[in-house]
Amino acid sequence: MKMLRLTGLVVFIVIGFSALVLAQGEPNKWTVREITIKGAKNVRVSEIKAALPFKVGVAVVENDIIKGKDAIERMGLFKSADYTKKVDGSDVRITYTVVENPVVKRISISGNQTYKLYFDLLIVKIPYNDKIMRKDDILDALRDKGIENDKVLNLKWIKDGIIQAAITDLYHKKGYAFVGVTGGFDPDKNVLNIQIIEGKLEELKIAGLETVPASEAEKLIKLTKNEPMKLAPVQEAFQKIGRSVYFLSVDPNKDIQVNPGSAQDKVKITWTVRERKILDKPEALQKIAFSGYTLYSADLLNAKLGKLPSEPIDNYKLLQILKGIYDTYRKDGYLMADFYNEGLENGTLKLKIIEGQIGKIEIKNPCPGPQTVFQIPEGSQKPLIDLQKQCTSLEVIRKELRIKEGQILNENPLRDSYRNLLQLGYFKEGGVNIAPKLESLQSGIVDITIDVLEEDKLGSLNGAISYNADAGIVGQIKLGWKNVLGTGQDITFEFDRGVIGKPTTNYKIEYNTHTFPFFKDYNFLSFSVFRETKKEDENQPSQHNLVRTGLEFGVGYPLDAFLKLPISLTLQYRYEYDEKFFPPIDNKPSSLDSKELISSVTLQLDHDYRNNPIFPTRGGYERFGIEQAGGFSVGTKFTKLTSQIVFHWQTFEDQTIAVRLLAEAGWDLPSQERFILGSVITVRNWDAHFTDMLGILNVEYRARVTDMAVGILFFDAGIGRDVALLRSFGVEGQIDTPVLGKVRLIISMKIEENKPLWPQTPLFQFGLGTMF
Repeated sequence: MKMLRLTGLVVFIVIGFSALVLAQGEPNKWTVREITIKGAKNVRVSEIKAALPFKVGVAVVENDIIKGKDAIERMGLFKSADYTKKVDGSDVRITYTVVENPVVKRISISGNQTYKLYFDLLIVKIPYNDKIMRKDDILDALRDKGIENDKVLNLKWIKDGIIQAAITDLYHKKGYAFVGVTGGFDPDKNVLNIQIIEGKLEELKIAGLETVPASEAEKLIKLTKNEPMKLAPVQEAFQKIGRSVYFLSVDPNKDIQVNPGSAQDKVKITWTVRERKILDKPEALQKIAFSGYTLYSADLLNAKLGKLPSEPIDNYKLLQILKGIYDTYRKDGYLMADFYNEGLENGTLKLKIIEGQIGKIEIKNPCPGPQTVFQIPEGSQKPLIDLQKQCTSLEVIRKELRIKEGQILNENPLRDSYRNLLQLGYFKEGGVNIAPKLESLQSGIVDITIDVLEEDKLGSLNGAISYNADAGIVGQIKLGWKNVLGTGQDITFEFDRGVIGKPTTNYKIEYNTHTFPFFKDYNFLSFSVFRETKKEDENQPSQHNLVRTGLEFGVGYPLDAFLKLPISLTLQYRYEYDEKFFPPIDNKPSSLDSKELISSVTLQLDHDYRNNPIFPTRGGYERFGIEQAGGFSVGTKFTKLTSQIVFHWQTFEDQTIAVRLLAEAGWDLPSQERFILGSVITVRNWDAHFTDMLGILNVEYRARVTDMAVGILFFDAGIGRDVALLRSFGVEGQIDTPVLGKVRLIISMKIEENKPLWPQTPLFQFGLGTMF
């Protein structure tokens, strides 16, 4: 009994003591009435307060105030931070006192050296001396990260690698692989010292080979010593090794080892080249028997086979004998071609030719997808269709692929699949990756993984008010939605109407789809309805307005990897009325009474072999078209022929020369169907001339400044029937905006016969989209 009472007493004491401890340990809580910052001279007080984990009016405890001090210190702008508090009942007033880091008076850049560089002009290399990266470009990159003179030193610039990342990214964009950044802050002079280490190749060592001599690899790996290492020749070596019968493809993560050299800016590379292994030891072969081939005949394979010697041969000698067969497969685009040793029997080597049959195609598309323009208000009931989770369906992606399960993998349709996915406009430029992987050498089955990354925004809603000399003040609205609910359908609605002045109305409703169920073999279908009003004064006794109303239907059919055949049908009604009258709904009070119905069919052939549809640097495209109106139905009769050829030649990284040749001719063309010579779409700086026959040459030197901006130097020339030679030159800047798309800012000058260039005031022009 006594034991039970003693136990109960102990339990009572423990519980009571625990309650007392909890009561004493409960922190005091106050409501913040005021936050004061002292010591901030160059850092904005609002910036400091924004870093705090609480605001005025919020309940805090002592630990929250300490966390606020820690948050200020983590900003990296202060040597120290401390706090005091003044408690008044349940309220507290907090004062943080900070000591700022010194202000950066100057940024010193060193290590960016001058080298002998080369400008590639078609097939000619022009030498010149310059720095890889100029100081102004480096300072601009740092300024984009908030690092510049007359700012408080932020220790995060160095500790978090912000300076290093900004500079190395700049070099990487120019294609330089090995770049280091060191430095620090000089408190005596308030100078931020940045030293750049431009890595140069000191030594290249080839490893991993058994029977194939290192000289075979050295022929393919062309790296220049004692010059800054560029990524392009390394990537070129990857491709050459991957195409060689002697070697397997490179695994950059395993096969290339970079070690420090004899100096800070020197590197030594050990490149492990993996030999294609068929024979483990020398063998005497009398015959090679092939199996597994479907693409070529046995006669062709035997004709490509080298001569077998009478003495035993090692693996290298066998690869030399097989080189003709392997090169045939690779030249025709069969990138997974290989050989599998099925055994040696009575002097006959049984080789299975691996052609690379596609097994399964897996598509990976992380969701949720991009935000559309249609935002869902917070707190609203969830809709039946969530517009903010718009991921491209697998059906849309598969329709753009030119590769299928069961096919032999070829690099041409593989490359075209990549281009098709980019041309949809639904994925980021670097957001499409197609990776083939051999399941096993014996099976020869290739599995393909396709990773896509959606664009951030595919919807747009724009409104504007502008002044037009012909129509007065015009209200405009444009609504666009690409990839509606991830189904590969695009809708655009444009509307403008005169608000003050002439009540003219224009509109266009356009629908495009890549997945229309009744046109499964076609790669797009489009339909549009339009109304367009514009001023006309050619071939008429007085100035008048032209109204065109109609609809257009089009489909596109892929002929092969690069050829497409778009076909369109247009039906439009046009009428004209005097400038001084408005067109009424019923009868038009005008002495000019011109009405006509136009129905036309357009047949076009597109050959597109650009390396990148967004910013091409190599390749080009050709477009040939014919439009016939009338003859097969009631209405106006005319014929149009169009021919356009575009070439691209790469010079530097992200720089190219682009040339366009355009020729157009028409017969029996009404005034509104005539071709435009001049303006920002053909020959810049010149007013638009209308003609039924023209020829145009456009030459541009394009340099991508950033992912969103391109700088252009250009020369334009054009001539037409009854239009003398027009010429101009100048500069153009293209900016990719989320609202308007590509915006063009043009500064140009005319070249006129028997007139000097100077003095001449340059003309400033504005345009949307691209010229070619």
